Amino acid sequence: YSHRDISVASEIAEFVRELGCEVFLDAWALRLGDSITGKVQDALCRCDYLVVLLSHNSIQSEWVEREWQTKYFDEVNRRHVLVLPICLD
Repeated sequence: YSHRDISVASEIAEFVRELGCEVFLDAWALRLGDSITGKVQDALCRCDYLVVLLSHNSIQSEWVEREWQTKYFDEVNRRHVLVLPICLD
């Protein structure tokens, strides 16, 4: 997601967490001094699925593109759906 979409990202993450799933949301997980790229890469490696929030904001973000593509390559190699897109706009 783009940080411009943080409010909807937080709502979706909270809903998924209430369903009993473990959720990584950078706004919840990152602390002062953390390596942003390190934490995100670690979460991408450990996660079973990646929810991508597609919006006008996110499709312009290089960060969003890098993150979903990382998991998408895993999806192609494993031949199993791992990237779950949600269209906001």
